[in-house]
Amino acid sequence: MKKPSVSLKSVNIIFFVILVSFVALIGIEQYRYIKREFMTELQKRIETNTYQLQDYFKNSFDRLHHVFNKTSQLDFQKLQEVKEYFDTIDKPLEPIHKRLNENVIFGTYDIYLIGPDKVIVRSTFPMDVGMDFKNYEYASRIFDMVRNGVIPYHLSTPYFSSVSNDFRRYLLTLSKHGDFFVQISHNYFPLENVRNEVLLLKERYPHLKTLEVIFSSNDLIKRLDRVYLDKKDFFKKHEKEKEDLLRQFAKDLHLDLNISGAMREKNLIELLFGKERIRYRIDPASKTAAVYSLSENIFNDSVNREIIILRSIYDLHGFYAGYHTRLTRLGVIMALSFLMIMAIFFFVKRLFSDQLVQMAGALKHDHDIETGDCVVKEFKMVSDAINNYREKLKRKNRELEMLSHTDPLTGVYNRRYFGKMLEEYIYEYRRYGRRFALLVFDIDNFKQINDEYGHDVGDEVLREITNVIAHEIRMSDLLFRIGGEEFAILFEPIDPSHAEKIATGLCESVRKHRFLNRFHVTISIGVSCFREDDDTFSLYKRVDSYTYRSKKSGKDRVTADEKETDE
Repeated sequence: MKKPSVSLKSVNIIFFVILVSFVALIGIEQYRYIKREFMTELQKRIETNTYQLQDYFKNSFDRLHHVFNKTSQLDFQKLQEVKEYFDTIDKPLEPIHKRLNENVIFGTYDIYLIGPDKVIVRSTFPMDVGMDFKNYEYASRIFDMVRNGVIPYHLSTPYFSSVSNDFRRYLLTLSKHGDFFVQISHNYFPLENVRNEVLLLKERYPHLKTLEVIFSSNDLIKRLDRVYLDKKDFFKKHEKEKEDLLRQFAKDLHLDLNISGAMREKNLIELLFGKERIRYRIDPASKTAAVYSLSENIFNDSVNREIIILRSIYDLHGFYAGYHTRLTRLGVIMALSFLMIMAIFFFVKRLFSDQLVQMAGALKHDHDIETGDCVVKEFKMVSDAINNYREKLKRKNRELEMLSHTDPLTGVYNRRYFGKMLEEYIYEYRRYGRRFALLVFDIDNFKQINDEYGHDVGDEVLREITNVIAHEIRMSDLLFRIGGEEFAILFEPIDPSHAEKIATGLCESVRKHRFLNRFHVTISIGVSCFREDDDTFSLYKRVDSYTYRSKKSGKDRVTADEKETDE
């Protein structure tokens, strides 16, 4: 079974495709690695920065810190005067209340003056977050505990667990005079302090494009940019705040969130975050990241869940710049690799493939291989060797051709070549109208020469007579030995009389020549021009008959077309 062959061009193309595919796969894998590494690093940085913000808000916005700083700034002398005033007149502590609520977010400060025998209340709203100290029994018990030192100067709600869970919502600050104390509700966070901290963080983190602080207390949502001095207003707009948060959350994170269903959830924070503290989405188109982070409870109490939600928009252009630089570098490397592959491909094609194809084409069409364009030295050596071999082969072929067309004894063309050339002459006549004549002569009495002098002398006579004839005919005329002592000549005459004249001259030249310097020899000739209705057989048959007639007529003479016509 013959094995299928593959062209060198196909091998080059296959090699080129494999090499390009290999480099492309490496490039794709490298691109995936860079992208994967970039996304990992980007996510790590986003989470790290977000955790830092969470820790900051957890540590810096400690409620006790702000409350006690605020209450420590109260003018207790004024407070004593107010207390004495309200011992007789039960009116709100409006001046102090106004001072405390000038710049507050998330509800209000609510003030209670508690003495041994009287409670003066500021907060009388029916929807108060905390509990009013109108219950004199509870208030007096707390007063006694504070005055007697059972509880410290200031304290947080866990100390009140044995009294009533209702007190978990409050902080107490003992007055300097010791005969009353001020209770201030926990709804604090001074607005300007928070704003200043946000501005400070934006300066510290240039990539922090947006930072929004959202407060959540017992599932009540409050944004930094809104202030409610009236608790009625706060509760009234609570649902709108929650709906805005849900819509913004779903938009930033591209979530298909059921807003109406989420509004009915009791624990909104768990719905949004689940067990995660951070939720975010990276937008490669705008090169930003929307991040929602959930701080731990800022007031560590199982009843009151006071939480800070940070909504951050990170500007990632700086991060993407390095990523794009790496991708650009990879693109340049890939482009250079492909250019190098193309250069190698054309270099190999030029130096090897084209040369081999040229050599194969030259050999196929029997042409010499051009060695001037050979760049590779070894190819030039091979081409020269092939060219030399072809020259030798041509010479051998010519020699073989000559041997196949030449009579070995006389050196003139043989009968086989005579038949071939006669057909060619006829073809030239029919195509181009080139006239020609056929001359056939026979040596007279050649058998007697062989019998009398021997075959060696006979052979020498054949050689000499071919020399005499060859000397007399033109270079364009062809001389053939077509039998033992029979010869033929193909030549182009001017007209039939010219052909006969040439034949007559040949008879005279042979007659005058002294063969072996011992005897003379004559020839009998028949000659005829090619006619329109002739073919190889008819022409030869006619001329051969002329030769026979010359012999019969006395030998040493010529029989031509005109003589045949005369007869």
